[in-house]
Amino acid sequence: MQDKITANDFGKGKYLLNFLSEEDLQAVLKQGHFHYNFFMFVLVCWEPIVHDDYPWIIPFWVEITGIPLHLWTVKNLRNIGSKLGHINTMELSAGRLLIDVDTRKPLVFTRKVKSPEGEEVTIKIN
Repeated sequence: MQDKITANDFGKGKYLLNFLSEEDLQAVLKQGHFHYNFFMFVLVCWEPIVHDDYPWIIPFWVEITGIPLHLWTVKNLRNIGSKLGHINTMELSAGRLLIDVDTRKPLVFTRKVKSPEGEEVTIKIN
């Protein structure tokens, strides 16, 4: 769809995307939340005033890797996920969490965590 969109850079991380048709816009909006080059971005229809219901908090699937097998527990995943945001859903076998992420904060892709037993490991959040 890149040949159907033009963009204007407003600075400070704000862009205006112009779509050729309403159908193209709706097709992109339906794809959900986005990230590129380690940055999350929110795509919303432009309005001159930012309302209280602006989507600052969005659900985002993250996958946790790097946890030693003996520390792979619901409690540990819940502790890690709660540091990122509110956990909506957890898939223990895949290490996936659906977390409400605050889009005003930068995404963190690696983090040192300490287990309840005192062991420190570096995990990756994908």
